[in-house]
Amino acid sequence: MGLWNMGLLHFSKTMSPKDHLIAGAVIGLCFTIFGVMTGAPSELYNLQGKQKYIMIPIGTLSHTLIWGVIVYWVNGKLGVRG
Repeated sequence: MGLWNMGLLHFSKTMSPKDHLIAGAVIGLCFTIFGVMTGAPSELYNLQGKQKYIMIPIGTLSHTLIWGVIVYWVNGKLGVRG
């Protein structure tokens, strides 16, 4: 996650909240699709069959909010935002 954050700073010199929201959506989508493919929802939450796919929008939305709000704020406090 830290490398992803540093990569954002490298490619986008002014890191706006919109940039963080988009980055969170992309990383959330990638992580949740990978998690669903490996069977994590059935192991962690006992979701079987088609129920496990509910984790894709939930994971994507949660990562979007985390990156768009919390990571953006922390980057500003640490002087990383640019």
